Amino acid sequence: MPFWKKKWPDFLPKDFQKKLRKILGYKPKYPQLYTRAFLHSSFANNAPELYKNHNERLEFLGDLILDAIVGIYLFEQFPHLNEGELTRLKMNFVNRNTLNKLAKRMELQNLIMSSFVPGEIPDDVLGNCMEALIGAVFLDKGFEKTQKIVLKRFFDRHLNILHLLNTDEDYKSKILLWAQKNKKKIHFQLLQSSKGRQHELWTVELLLDGQALATGSGRSRKQAEQEASRRACDQLHL
Repeated sequence: MPFWKKKWPDFLPKDFQKKLRKILGYKPKYPQLYTRAFLHSSFANNAPELYKNHNERLEFLGDLILDAIVGIYLFEQFPHLNEGELTRLKMNFVNRNTLNKLAKRMELQNLIMSSFVPGEIPDDVLGNCMEALIGAVFLDKGFEKTQKIVLKRFFDRHLNILHLLNTDEDYKSKILLWAQKNKKKIHFQLLQSSKGRQHELWTVELLLDGQALATGSGRSRKQAEQEASRRACDQLHL
């Protein structure tokens, strides 16, 4: 049973259905899935009828589905690459920076229900919503159709898959190589590790010659170090 009686509840943003259909290219079979995909916890947990019915479970599912979609695509397209090379390519698709950028270009910010001021929704909230949307599409359409929608309608239409395949997103390797060339010392220090119901969250700090330069968070220590490295690369203009 959905957690509201109407298929499309009254609290949705203006023209929600129209904008969503434009993004998806089809009319959703189960509206409650897509409504939930755009419910941020800051909104849901402040409404008695929506309490704890936010998008985090769909976000968890969408993260797994996206990993599978990209993994299968790269495995089939690049039979000559080894595991490490495939993993580095996959990061171009599933890293936080790419998902945040994709969500912005798809204008998901116009559909999110949250307590943030319009126009000031944090980038990571957009990226998380992107994953929740993928989870909703999977539950509505199944895996094969979700593959086509994610690769063709989402990624290739808004970011260009060929560009992603030729983008170096291995920021950790980039900054370690820079440090080696410039005789600098890079160290990653764990700040926090917490395990929730759906996923873990790691936060690390990147130290340059013993001085804090950047922090990053992710669902694994590896992801957190990549995010900290990305921010450090931005600061160093690498």
